[in-house]
Amino acid sequence: MVPADGVGLSVSLICMHGKCKKKLHQGKNVENGSKIKSAVNSDEEYSTEAAEILSHTKILHCPFEIAGNMARITKYLKKTGIQAVSANYYDSWLKYKCDFNLNINSLPQNERPAAIDDFARDAINRYDIFHFHFAHSLYRDLRDLEVLKQKGKKILFSFWGSDMRSPECLFYNYAKFLGYDPPEPFTFTYALYVLHKTINIYADVMLGSPYIPRWLRIPGLIDSAEWTLEKKRQILEKSTIAKNPAKTYFLHAPSTGWKKGTNLIMSLLEECRKEGMPIEILYVKGTPPEEAKSIYACADFAIDQIAGGTFGLFGNEMMCWKIPVLVYQDETWNVLRGYPPVINITKETFKDKISCCIEMKRSGMYEELGDTCRKWVLANTDFQVSLPRYLSIYRALVSGEEVPQYCNRQWYSQEQMLLRGYKSEFYRYMNEEKIFDQIGLSVTGYDTRLYH
Repeated sequence: MVPADGVGLSVSLICMHGKCKKKLHQGKNVENGSKIKSAVNSDEEYSTEAAEILSHTKILHCPFEIAGNMARITKYLKKTGIQAVSANYYDSWLKYKCDFNLNINSLPQNERPAAIDDFARDAINRYDIFHFHFAHSLYRDLRDLEVLKQKGKKILFSFWGSDMRSPECLFYNYAKFLGYDPPEPFTFTYALYVLHKTINIYADVMLGSPYIPRWLRIPGLIDSAEWTLEKKRQILEKSTIAKNPAKTYFLHAPSTGWKKGTNLIMSLLEECRKEGMPIEILYVKGTPPEEAKSIYACADFAIDQIAGGTFGLFGNEMMCWKIPVLVYQDETWNVLRGYPPVINITKETFKDKISCCIEMKRSGMYEELGDTCRKWVLANTDFQVSLPRYLSIYRALVSGEEVPQYCNRQWYSQEQMLLRGYKSEFYRYMNEEKIFDQIGLSVTGYDTRLYH
């Protein structure tokens, strides 16, 4: 059930109403959306036609800011002359800034529903395209989707992580990293299943990865203008970190430790250091983004994560600074992302890969890999490259055209398993092999509707 060894590529490219168009085959790079782009619109067409068609269209991105994506997308849309705004309902310690920051979590509990209702009522009448993030719409219970659909508004959802996949997907990747081969879990929780089923009814387009009923993949994008080599040089010139040139510096900067595999990563790095490998560990957590950059710039290599099965925005940012990335990358994600130039790690290979990194720095191969990493990011996950895809999708929607999307047959297969009462042996295996003990996680319960 978890996308692994090609299982997650059991999908078809369809239009909204289900007419099958193409098959997605292994080995095709869909990270930069070349197949989808041709189905929706080309770069050349967007610059004139799409911008003109969308010039009178008002676009709202809301309600959750995830890693700065909403603000980043709307910033670039505005540069094309499009009326796009972002609204973040809830503030966080990262202090991301959108056009509207409602700070709902700072209000007394009894005032929060009214604040959301005031914003939502105005938004429903004001905007033409509603681009929602993190599986939430204007209201937490999605009640606005029916209203928006009746009013002819266009609806998109972008999924970013835990809003589209179950925690069991992360546990599964932990086990694979450790060398185990557990039974496949459900890729959704029961709550996510209900959420996805509802969204699937109303959304014109669902953007994410192959965990949701249908999807287009526009990856988490970075603004390379914020990660220039000149910026990195300036930071290093002012750095107070005295680096030892005889040592190799490895960076790990988790947003949420258990979701990244931090316990295992830090434990394995400490083992390397105790065995005499000339390494230093840079650990960053809970540090504001701009302050964190002063540490990031000092890294020779970055270790992104284990549990996700691939790398995230942090990995893209580091590669943009020519800092090679180590990550547990499964084969499905290699296919989906076009075999990016990351250093793939498992527990068995971890120390050998760290040793290779040390040697690469000594030999000069490090610089060559860094160049390759930056070129890959600029070609695949930079906003300058992928903005046309957003514009093409918006243009198609306002023109009344269908937007082809991949239909995730695996999701529907799991739905049938759920409805028939099938239960996975995943937790039974994980507990028998004491895998949770090995990864340092205490999992005291699970959904018995899905698992034995």
